[in-house]
Amino acid sequence: MEVGEIKQRGCMVDRRITAKPGETIQVWGFYDCHIDSTLCHTKRLKEDIQRVAADKHSRVVLGGDVFDAMWAFGDPRGRSSLQFPALANSDKKIDVTLAYACEMFAPIADKIDAVLSGNHEEKFAHRHGGYNLAEHLAIELGLNFIGYMGFLTYFVDDGNKHVYPSIGYLHHGAGGNAPMTKGMLDLTRSKTKMQYDWHMRGHIHEKTLSESPKLTRDGGFGNGRLLSMPVVAAIAGTYQRAYSDDATAYYSEEREHAPSPIGAARIYLTPRHENDTFIVYPSIQD
Repeated sequence: MEVGEIKQRGCMVDRRITAKPGETIQVWGFYDCHIDSTLCHTKRLKEDIQRVAADKHSRVVLGGDVFDAMWAFGDPRGRSSLQFPALANSDKKIDVTLAYACEMFAPIADKIDAVLSGNHEEKFAHRHGGYNLAEHLAIELGLNFIGYMGFLTYFVDDGNKHVYPSIGYLHHGAGGNAPMTKGMLDLTRSKTKMQYDWHMRGHIHEKTLSESPKLTRDGGFGNGRLLSMPVVAAIAGTYQRAYSDDATAYYSEEREHAPSPIGAARIYLTPRHENDTFIVYPSIQD
């Protein structure tokens, strides 16, 4: 697999990739990392970053709430005990937080195709003159910042003049954490509003995967056939634990949330030749 040029226009990012049948592109969704919180599962996050760095077929979306940022002045959700030590002992918290994030994600910067803003970055920006931490992380690492939502399209080339655009719809996520549906209603609603091949979102600190086929017509003039194409979607999980061992009452503990599924979700894009057609099939697995 070879990774080619990338272009951005506002909330839309296009990436060229050459991948032959048998080479599967893995798109990792790093959502809700909250790296500047002591509840961040830093060990697991670093392990996953190392896995991405070692795999030439991996691509990455930073899906918002990279930062917890509840240490900001005036944030009613904040707990001083949630600040990781380097941040708690500094009077230059923005500088320290950004430097920490840059160090964390620099090893895979060449694989990150889009950076989203989450509700934590948006609340911070609202209180601090529009300063968006996710956007400044993207600037520091030379990445594509697309805001709260956007489209990431991989133009997959088989190396033999066949190109297939695999359209991904990205959103940070919205709403609350419904314990029974675990965000499945949000995934279903997105399919009625947006047209895409694959979709990622986060925010509710769940990991929910959805795959459903759509029936379409394929083939040339007078030579049509039915084709069943999967449409996949994932709520990508989180790296922030919901509970801690200490006696401090945190947000999730006060509301008796379920423990959070730790880690990223992955969407797999697999190129295939079928008859005279070159197609990229999306799929999901835990």
